[in-house]
Amino acid sequence: MNGSVLIGGVEICGNVNSGTGNSGFFNSSDDNSGFGNSSSGGHNSGAANSGSGGYNAGFGNSNTGGGSTGYFNYGDGSLSAGIFNTGTHNAGLLNSGLENIGFFNSGAYDSGWDNSGNSGQVKGLGNSGFGNSGTSSSGGFNAGSGQSGFFNPA
Repeated sequence: MNGSVLIGGVEICGNVNSGTGNSGFFNSSDDNSGFGNSSSGGHNSGAANSGSGGYNAGFGNSNTGGGSTGYFNYGDGSLSAGIFNTGTHNAGLLNSGLENIGFFNSGAYDSGWDNSGNSGQVKGLGNSGFGNSGTSSSGGFNAGSGQSGFFNPA
């Protein structure tokens, strides 16, 4: 209990940090600043960072890799910036793959919006644009590989 004072067996003005070097409240690992950080890695800044990696900044980051900035980045990934990213090295919103930039990308190395890469049960790779389910396509709603433009079939 960091900063607490016992008076007559009653704790007064305690901020209930159980780690060391914390600034804030309810931090249960070391060197956190903020509120409710329980990552075993420590060094979190913000609130409710609960992964084992540490070095998260923001709110609700619970990944095991750590080093995320933003909100609700979780999963086995790390170094994500944005919101609801579950992969690794993602920037943006709701990316679940690897090295994605943008929104709703579930493949790898995709940039843009909603590149799902689930055509033939194989995740896409290297798409830019939106709605592409193949690989290395730019534009929109391309289902094949290396396509540019819009609405190209596989």
